[in-house]
Amino acid sequence: MHLCVCLNLQSSLGGVGKTTCVKLIQRNIQKAKKKCQITAYTGTQAHALKGPTLHSLLGLRRGEGTFRQSMQNKFVAESAKLNLRPVEYLIIDEIYLLGLNAFAYLNYALQIIKQKRNLPFGGTLKKVTQQNVDDLQSRLSNNLDDVTRDSFKDAIRVYPDNFMCQRYHIKNLVSSCVKPILKLTSILVASRQKRAPRDFDQFFYEGLRVYITSNVSASAGVTNRRQGVIVRPVYSDKGASYPKFIIVNLDNWTGPKYYGGVPIPLLQDEVAGGGPTNRVKRFPIRQAQAVTLFKVQGRTLGKLAFNFTSRELFHNYSYCGLARVGILEDLIIEDNEVTLSRFENPGFKSGFQLTTAELVHLGVITAPEEDAY
Repeated sequence: MHLCVCLNLQSSLGGVGKTTCVKLIQRNIQKAKKKCQITAYTGTQAHALKGPTLHSLLGLRRGEGTFRQSMQNKFVAESAKLNLRPVEYLIIDEIYLLGLNAFAYLNYALQIIKQKRNLPFGGTLKKVTQQNVDDLQSRLSNNLDDVTRDSFKDAIRVYPDNFMCQRYHIKNLVSSCVKPILKLTSILVASRQKRAPRDFDQFFYEGLRVYITSNVSASAGVTNRRQGVIVRPVYSDKGASYPKFIIVNLDNWTGPKYYGGVPIPLLQDEVAGGGPTNRVKRFPIRQAQAVTLFKVQGRTLGKLAFNFTSRELFHNYSYCGLARVGILEDLIIEDNEVTLSRFENPGFKSGFQLTTAELVHLGVITAPEEDAY
């Protein structure tokens, strides 16, 4: 079983296609001759999807106890075993309504049903093996030919922090750029310092891919994370040393254009820079060639150049980063090596484990006694 295709679409308005999207996923899985079960937390949504509720699927009748009580009583209904044993894909809609108790019981029930009690969710979550690592090593930049590496020239680079993104941008983009480069120091509005820290300096050139960092005009669609390409700077007069606008040709933009794109103005921002918070004016755009994982989380990229770095800097960094592409051929790894030990150390595993406090809350274990002094 593949667990789970969990859809979190609660913020969307009615009629935008949430249910249609779920049914389309189910239909495509069934076309591949795979057994797929669809479910939802509430009866209304389950009826719309023409599937059972999660309680019904697990054989938990109303009034017979909660998820937590069922797990503590080690109860798994025979109907749940019949329903889920042949299932290969489980789709849960309205995932935002499920708490830790529900997930803990689902984990326990699948362990019983799949007869793999020592594996999370009965082995539906796969463990990283040496074969997986060998596949990743085949995508190391040093192991690929020149043609393949060149095909990732314009791919998004993912790094764990903004400092690494900026370093890539300056060393690899600006240093090799043959077009005129525009360096802008943020305008200091209020600070105890005489000038903004150098981290606030912005480097632009024509053709640079960027993304918007704030909602410049939500009504017009110039919003945070929208991407485009820099066209040119615009000055208020010939003698001005600082541009009034940066013209950006936004992707899929259907509105009016001025000087070949959308004018992006200076905006005031508050940034902490090695001391007190600085209030600065700067253009709300940032280069999009190298970004942190958070900027692409939830997206599927056509091409990705991923950087592991020497260790797992935060939970699930490697897992979430590699999940940004659909197939291995869309991935290139810019580190020198990838080993199995990376996926076996506590830094990687801790992102998939429940904490002691969570296990106590679920009733799986009792609270540890505090040391007496």
